Amino acid sequence: MKTYQFSLWIPRDDMLAFYEGRSRRISVRASNGQRIELPAEAFRRFITHQGLQGNFRVLVTDDHRLIEVQRCA
Repeated sequence: MKTYQFSLWIPRDDMLAFYEGRSRRISVRASNGQRIELPAEAFRRFITHQGLQGNFRVLVTDDHRLIEVQRCA
């Protein structure tokens, strides 16, 4: 299992692309410098009227299958 941490800020207007079906993936740079691409659907519960923002931790299997997305305090 692998863990990646990153900060994310996507304004509300940019998140509309997700709701309209124009965007299905979110690309981020983890704190270790590695770029990872994740399904936008995994962040749905963290989206507010301001957009998507916060510090996150992602757990993936060794073959890069998403296990869990967590918001860090």
